[in-house]
Amino acid sequence: MDFKSAINRIMPDVNSGSKEPFIVYRDKKGWHCDHTQNQYGERFDWVEGIKEQDCLALEYKGSDFNKSSYQSVYESVLSDRVRSEYQIVSAYGKYSDNAYALAFFFGNIVGDLPDVVTDYLTTLERPLAALTEMCPHNLFIGYEYGAYDEEMADKAVSCIENAVYDRLHTKDKPRSKAAGSGEAERKIVTEIERRKEMPMETRREVEGYKEINSMPLARRLVLLCENQRADEPYMVCNCRWDNPLGINDYYDGVVTADFLEAVREYIKRIDALAQEVEAEQGAFQNERKVLTADDCIPHGLDDDLTGKLIVIRPDVLSPEYRSTNHQIKIVTGGFGASPNSRGNAVFCKDLYSGRETRFERYDVAGVIDPGKLPEWAVKKLALMETPKEPPAKTKAADKKPSLLGRLDDAKAEAATYNEGRKDAPKTKKRGEMEVE
Repeated sequence: MDFKSAINRIMPDVNSGSKEPFIVYRDKKGWHCDHTQNQYGERFDWVEGIKEQDCLALEYKGSDFNKSSYQSVYESVLSDRVRSEYQIVSAYGKYSDNAYALAFFFGNIVGDLPDVVTDYLTTLERPLAALTEMCPHNLFIGYEYGAYDEEMADKAVSCIENAVYDRLHTKDKPRSKAAGSGEAERKIVTEIERRKEMPMETRREVEGYKEINSMPLARRLVLLCENQRADEPYMVCNCRWDNPLGINDYYDGVVTADFLEAVREYIKRIDALAQEVEAEQGAFQNERKVLTADDCIPHGLDDDLTGKLIVIRPDVLSPEYRSTNHQIKIVTGGFGASPNSRGNAVFCKDLYSGRETRFERYDVAGVIDPGKLPEWAVKKLALMETPKEPPAKTKAADKKPSLLGRLDDAKAEAATYNEGRKDAPKTKKRGEMEVE
């Protein structure tokens, strides 16, 4: 569902002034809008799972919009999402004063922007981050609520419009909405409808320096950038994104006027990260097998995953991490651990390193087959389950099953499930329809 369809879906509640709460959110499949409680006023458990997936998810009631028009609701929800992004990210000190002003500025001018611009922003996970990249003008004049430099408004709007046209790779780049942009807009709207997700600009920009080259490695990124207007036009920096919104955090930047010096620094940093990965992989040179769904028990994903050993699909991992020591995880929680939850987040711990990680349920290949466990994993489990001191006497009923025990139980359950389905008909009737 696209953003417009999501707004259309909530309009009956808006028009009736309903007080039933609902949530508007976005995931990799598009936009969604769902009510958050049942007929008894009880809040659904999956709502918190949705917020784990989309930190910018917004909750409303139809009455919040005071029976506004479709366009007004469209603009309000998009503006609220931009302001919400600022509030969350600024808590980590990642946004500038200009972003504060830009968040309020956008709320005031969103109705004046061409549809192609606002439609493009709805395809982005972080619209405010895109706006700060597209608008080079500093609108900040103070922390008074809603304040921004109104004298710069026209220039800022023009920059945003032109930047969107540039990002959509069109040859027609009208300077403003009034300057003959109709034909170009029609072309871009067609492109937006043709593609569900419009691509972000391929070249990153860091403090005015444009990316020349980059190398992702060891959960980080090394960038070589240039700014020909600067006295020292070349910069090398690192980037990481280990934060709730996956925000790019650029650090350890150095600038120089010597291109070869910048290249040497760039290569030096890549080599340092390569050595880090190489040292980590040293103990697994003889166990470079990659695990897939074939190494998992049948129907393991039909049950709750909490406390189980799972396998992460290799294609969702970076090339340097496609090995058993990075694929096998212990599930610690998350709404995605349940097969019937609306949430997808699965919180895990690396079996090998103990590092806390998070994946989506669709990133999980399955629950590992105990017979496919690599030797290092069997030893690791044995160490984890060996008591450090003599245990107190307990009743058999009080003993918790080990991870291997849970795996064996899951495998036995899957076998029983398959056995029971042998004589089951291949199709069943649902109303008048016959379904595979």
